[in-house]
Amino acid sequence: MLAPLAPNAIVITNGDNDTFPLWYIQEVEKVRKDVRVVNLSLLNTPWYIKQLRDQEPRVPFTFTDAQLDQMQPYQDEKTGKIIWVKDQAIADMVKVNGWRKPIYMAVTVPEQLGFDQNEVLEGLVFRISPKPVGDHVVDVNKTLYNLYHVFRYGGLLNKNRDYDRSVYKDDNAYKLVQNYSAAHVQAAYQLQQQGRSQEALNILRDAVKMTPDFPGLLEYLGKSYQDLGDTAAAERVFAEAQKRFPTSAEFYYHLGTIHWQRGHKLRNPMLIEQGIQELRRACSIDQRYFDWFGALFSALWLEGRKQEGVDVLRTWARAHPEDPQGAAWLKAYEDSLRISAAPRSGAGTRAAGGVR
Repeated sequence: MLAPLAPNAIVITNGDNDTFPLWYIQEVEKVRKDVRVVNLSLLNTPWYIKQLRDQEPRVPFTFTDAQLDQMQPYQDEKTGKIIWVKDQAIADMVKVNGWRKPIYMAVTVPEQLGFDQNEVLEGLVFRISPKPVGDHVVDVNKTLYNLYHVFRYGGLLNKNRDYDRSVYKDDNAYKLVQNYSAAHVQAAYQLQQQGRSQEALNILRDAVKMTPDFPGLLEYLGKSYQDLGDTAAAERVFAEAQKRFPTSAEFYYHLGTIHWQRGHKLRNPMLIEQGIQELRRACSIDQRYFDWFGALFSALWLEGRKQEGVDVLRTWARAHPEDPQGAAWLKAYEDSLRISAAPRSGAGTRAAGGVR
């Protein structure tokens, strides 16, 4: 996090996990002593603000000791939002600094502090821009340079960039490791937007090696293969993920869609049924998302199994009575089913007579 920063930078961190290692490497290893680490948790305390103001490398503030000793959180009359001491300190720091010292924010900071339109991702930090730049802006070149040429991954990755399982990580450490893979994903997404899909795919593969136990990342990799038209590779990714995460509905959904589409195209009843059963499994595992139910309904309806399809919509409607779109779908297809089942004019007597 420190190595790529501009000289004399300020970097805002969140809590113990992303602050104490930086203080260690600065104070003991004497690395990047020019950078001032500003810890948000401590920034609510007057003594810490005084320390930042008075000790090198200094952080610019206008507050006097007397003002700091009296500072308290307050409620904004217009918005009702609580303005904490740290919010007042950050606002004062940015104003007084006047962008003379570069300001960064660690990706571990959960709140944007009003900078959400001014953030540019550069790996493990957002550089705060003086002017708005928009949402989710990534400096792809700097991020990739940091990921592949600056950062060291000792104990995390081996020489092949595979996850190093020889070094133990507890749950908290493993979650923090996801910040590295998240930076890979952000860079890959930007490359996809630029039409550089193959480069993006290579970076996503590295991200998966880095955090192999993250289902959402495997899903993104599989979908990226699909976007490139490599359905076979996508199927391999989804199938492997399904084995490793048997209670993750998304992999049954993706495999079900692939198998049903292939079976429908080839008119292969076994593949069709396999796809439908996988879609049913997705719906039974997780009823939160309409994607699974919509796909299962469409497959059944197109196979002529219309009553089964409507039953799927009924299941969704019972689970989600608050969903107006699902209710509209159900009504439309119930009406369609009723119309198609209604006897034709002049045929009512014979139909009632039970002619088969």
